[in-house]
Amino acid sequence: MAIAAEARRRRVILKRRANLEDHIRLLNEIAILIEAGVNLNEAVEISARSASFQIFGDGLITLGRDLRRGVSLPEAVRGNISTFPPYVYQLIEAGNMTGSLTGGLKDASLQMQFDDRVRKDIRNALIYPMFLVFMGITSTLFIFIFVVPRFAGMLKGRWELLPAFPHAIFAIGLFLHNNLYSVGGLAVLLAAGLYLLWRRVPFRMQLQELGIRLPLLGKFLLEAEAGRWTSMLATLLQNRIPLVQSLALARNSLHVESLKGRLIQVERAVRGGDALAKALEDYGTFDEILVNLVRVGERSGRLAEMLRSAAAFAEQKGRDRIKRVMALLEPAAILVIGVVIGAIVVSLFTAIASINNVRL
Repeated sequence: MAIAAEARRRRVILKRRANLEDHIRLLNEIAILIEAGVNLNEAVEISARSASFQIFGDGLITLGRDLRRGVSLPEAVRGNISTFPPYVYQLIEAGNMTGSLTGGLKDASLQMQFDDRVRKDIRNALIYPMFLVFMGITSTLFIFIFVVPRFAGMLKGRWELLPAFPHAIFAIGLFLHNNLYSVGGLAVLLAAGLYLLWRRVPFRMQLQELGIRLPLLGKFLLEAEAGRWTSMLATLLQNRIPLVQSLALARNSLHVESLKGRLIQVERAVRGGDALAKALEDYGTFDEILVNLVRVGERSGRLAEMLRSAAAFAEQKGRDRIKRVMALLEPAAILVIGVVIGAIVVSLFTAIASINNVRL
């Protein structure tokens, strides 16, 4: 039985890697078990035996073994499950130091859920435009590969005498039709290359740097990063992590390098004695509302609470901006696709209509 269970566990491990939701569930389950009166070692052992967490492989088993040897939970988690975001280890350590381990685990879980929502908002915002672009390209290629050659056959070679634009349409269509397999192979290689590039973190970071400079998408990405940063900073401060250390950890949770560079300047200013609100204002990192909330929080001694409000505001503002962008983008994309396809179709029918005027 033990051998069969081990074999099943190995098959699960090989099937896929632990994703963000797996990590969130693990933190929540351990926190719930501890709140229910189960001691830490037993809570980890129960999670290690759970089929839901076999995806972590031997990490949970060795984690429990380290705990039995007297290793602290933050150190044991860091040494055996290295796939958590860096701030999770700090939050667990802060909870362990303050005697509120379940609070640290829950805060880490909530912050990961916030990050997941932000990432899904960005992904969902891009899915529909990408779908429209894909359908537009597919429709255009269909016309070029299958429709244009039929019209060229009707013209019996006389398309070469047509004006420049119709001539280019026929030339491209016949080239794609006659070299369909070669072009298809190149397209597959290009798609594979883009996929491999997408898996590289530096490439994705460069895309995000490009995206933040775009007129519509840039504002949304900046608001998403602002929400992530403020939420992270609020969580860290609520767990009594010092401000300067919290600023560094919150900065490392961001994805845009140019924004990280500005936040490094903010951290230097805070270490030099400046108030956080003044540093944010001086370096123009985020919008005025966020800076004002930080200023109010510093004056009232409720900085973490004000940062939490700022994070909620930035998240809602980002969602509202998505709705406005989608309301503009959908008709614009349909118009562009319609103009392109319409221009091709009009060129084809113009060529047929003028067939009698083409000199033989």
